[in-house]
Amino acid sequence: MEQQFIMNSSKMRVVYTILLFIAQIAFGLSSAIYGPTLIDLSVIFSNNDGDDSTINDGLGSVSLFFTFFCGGCITGSFFTSLYKFEITRMYLNRQFTFSILMMLASIFHSLIPRMPSIALFYLAAYGSGFGLGTFNAVCTTWLMEMWQGKRLSSILQAGQFMYGLGSIFSPIMVKPFIHGNANSTNQTIFGPDTRRNELSIPYYISGSLEFSIGASMFVLFFLYRYRNNNTSSDIANGGWGGSSQPKKLLDDPRHSCKRLCYHILITAIFAAYNLTEIGFSSFQNTYYQQREVSPENAADLASIGSAAYTLGRLANVVLTRFLSISLLLYGHLSLAAFGFIGLYLIQDYLHMAMWALIIDSVLIGYAQSAINPALFGFAASFATLDDRHNSIYYTALGLPMLFAPFIIGPNIERMPSIVLHLALGPIILTMVLFIIIRLIIGSARRVI
Repeated sequence: MEQQFIMNSSKMRVVYTILLFIAQIAFGLSSAIYGPTLIDLSVIFSNNDGDDSTINDGLGSVSLFFTFFCGGCITGSFFTSLYKFEITRMYLNRQFTFSILMMLASIFHSLIPRMPSIALFYLAAYGSGFGLGTFNAVCTTWLMEMWQGKRLSSILQAGQFMYGLGSIFSPIMVKPFIHGNANSTNQTIFGPDTRRNELSIPYYISGSLEFSIGASMFVLFFLYRYRNNNTSSDIANGGWGGSSQPKKLLDDPRHSCKRLCYHILITAIFAAYNLTEIGFSSFQNTYYQQREVSPENAADLASIGSAAYTLGRLANVVLTRFLSISLLLYGHLSLAAFGFIGLYLIQDYLHMAMWALIIDSVLIGYAQSAINPALFGFAASFATLDDRHNSIYYTALGLPMLFAPFIIGPNIERMPSIVLHLALGPIILTMVLFIIIRLIIGSARRVI
């Protein structure tokens, strides 16, 4: 008979939380591998396969990887909204479907450098992104169901800290296997076959970790299945899906119009801000190398930024106990803006000095560390969220990167600063939208 964890609810909540945290590490490791390997992938999938000296012919085409990857993320996020409807819930169990998709995504991810054509390369990008999109929405929803109240913001920050750990180790792991732009001065030329064989190693490692988490969830589905019991009677009987949710400010029927505007603006903020975070993290290595920073130093800068990002999230777990989410968001958005302005100054006046790039990488990494989890915590503070809301938010999160590679990819070689233009502008827009949301919340409070 299927076990439902009525007696050991708190223990199983911890078990599932730990497993989701490890999954965050796995996806951080996988997601952060694409940027540092982009130029090497452009050599592998160059249009002139018979000419090893042709290096960047495929850079514009390979940069479309992020379009297909984010397209998969959006589709995966949208797919999770189906769990909310009774007719689909009968056939799609969230845990079972998630575990299968995660294992499939890990296989697509592992085979990315081995794909024999650019078309199959795009297919692998889409499949890997679909799994990540499903995971992001499902993970956030699960954590919100299991941990509510004051602990929720800290739990979300802790989960993102785990993601950051993976993103730290990813550039370090891939560094021995990348060769960068062979047109650079004194750079030995490595052909497509050599790069393909060497890049396969870190992709196999990160893909294997993803697969192990999916397999673990699959086994737990049959042994100790997750059940969200969110009623008072369930809680009295020891149900482990979390406590019943208190009514939020914008749940009041009088605020239906404000609630709609609230969700629309939150969705717009996710889209605007993540054009900055995902766009910069995806293209920063290419940007640095186009500015004559060596591939090794570019990978080091990515690791340093990821370290600041991760340690910042660890610090934010504590800071959220003392600071309001709004104050945290104002502070980190301002720091991110200063960081990108600083990068303009470094490229124009300091000629990409490594010491300045390190300081700026720390600033940008720390600034970005709190924003996404704080946005989810902020969204859940004033309105009740479910699978559908998180699905929409994660769809918005990936939407800008459907189009950004079409802008960045063809232009980054002749105008590397386009990466900075598409980082600073959305940060400013995010701050403006957040101020508008705060005004809406203040208006709703005055009605009470």
